[in-house]
Amino acid sequence: MTKDSAAKFDSARAGEYARQSRIGLAGYDACHDLSACMLAAALGRKQTIHRRPF
Repeated sequence: MTKDSAAKFDSARAGEYARQSRIGLAGYDACHDLSACMLAAALGRKQTIHRRPF
């Protein structure tokens, strides 16, 4: 990853991507919740996985 490509993924741009994804992709949040549950099950731990609010 070059310095220029890393600059494209700053927090403002990531936040805008998340906002647009929630508008345009049905089930976006559910997909993240399911992934968190699957990861927790794969790790074999009963922990709450905290997501950052967008």
